Amino acid sequence: MATPSKTTTRGAASPWSLHANALNLMAQRGETTAMKRAIDSGADINETDRDWFPLMMAVATNNEEVVSLLLRNGAEVDKTDAAGLTSLALAVQEGHVKPMTMLLEHGAGVDRCNVSGTAPLFLACSNGDEEAVKVLVEHGADVNLRKRQTGATPLHAAVRRGASDVCRFLLLFLFAFTPPPPSPPSSLEITFLCCCCLSFLLVLLM
Repeated sequence: MATPSKTTTRGAASPWSLHANALNLMAQRGETTAMKRAIDSGADINETDRDWFPLMMAVATNNEEVVSLLLRNGAEVDKTDAAGLTSLALAVQEGHVKPMTMLLEHGAGVDRCNVSGTAPLFLACSNGDEEAVKVLVEHGADVNLRKRQTGATPLHAAVRRGASDVCRFLLLFLFAFTPPPPSPPSSLEITFLCCCCLSFLLVLLM
C-alpha cells in the first residue's frame, strides 16, 4: 500500500526511527493487534517519521479502529506535521467524518490553523462538505473566523466553491446565533450585511 499523500507543503524528512516507521506501517495497514503489542512494549506513539506519525496515518487511511486505539493510549490529538497540519485538518481535508468526530471528542483544537492560517472549517467549506461543516460547527468552530492575509471567512470559501447547501447552513447559523453588535454598525459592516442578505436570498432560491 502506498503512503497516503497530504496536499500541504511537505517539510524535510525527520530522522529515521524504527519505532515510528513500524507504528506508521501498522497504522497504515490497520494492524491493531501488532500496534497494541508495540504500545504495551513502550513504543512512542507520538514519534514522527518522515513527517508522518501514527495518528495522522490512521486518519489518512480512515481507520477508525486504529484512531480509537491511539487516542485511548495517549496520542497527541493536536500534533502537527511540518506544515502545521493536524490530524483533524487532514480528516476534514479527506472527508473522513468519523475520525474527525472522534478527534473532536478527544479535545482536538477545532479552530487550530496551519502555517498558512487555514482552519479546518475553511477546508470543509472549500470542499463543499456540508457534513464536515456541521460537525465542526456543532463542536464550536468559529463561523466568523477570518484569514489573516485576506480577511475571508468560511462563508466566502463556501461561496467560491459554489456549495449552496453549505452557504445555506452557514447563513442560517449566522442569522440565528450571531448576537447584535454593541454599537451601531459602520458603513462597511452595513454593506457586508447587505451582501450576506442578498447571498441568503440567492441561496434559498437555488
